[in-house]
Amino acid sequence: MQPGNKKVEKLSGNGKRIFIDIQRCMGCKACEMACIKKHSGSNGTDIGKRNGDIEGISRIKITKYKTYALPLQCRQCPEPYCYFACIAGAIKIEDGNMIFDEDKCTHCYSCVMSCPYGVMHLGEDVSMPAVRCDLCPDEKIPPCVVSCPTRTLFFGNQQEFKKLLKGRKEKCTT
Repeated sequence: MQPGNKKVEKLSGNGKRIFIDIQRCMGCKACEMACIKKHSGSNGTDIGKRNGDIEGISRIKITKYKTYALPLQCRQCPEPYCYFACIAGAIKIEDGNMIFDEDKCTHCYSCVMSCPYGVMHLGEDVSMPAVRCDLCPDEKIPPCVVSCPTRTLFFGNQQEFKKLLKGRKEKCTT
């Protein structure tokens, strides 16, 4: 048994996730804007820029790493630390998929502190639940992936992503 007597449940390795081709990202933040629009509860009219930052809460963040722009979002870890850290039971694994029930979140932010990738973050204030990528389960392809002009983001399983990368590499060398 793991901490908190939670049964070890693994996320499905064949499940769809968002993968990143780091060499393609130009840091345009189209994915962040698409995420905010999707999760803002409006038609996106409240999306704007102030002091160079996008207003609203995005579940994907663009950060700089050396010379790269790097999109960061929930990695859907096979054995997620956030799941074991959640004392309220707001994070569940059902049918190999991680589900975050915002209504059960007690705002302790143990999940935020335990995420080794720093992709779970606080809401706009302490009365809000933690924020993480939910892969937009009501969409065939998450809006962040659809909006990416350089096709940096890919939604699928690991084998499909490896095949895509191999095809891209072959096109560059031939």
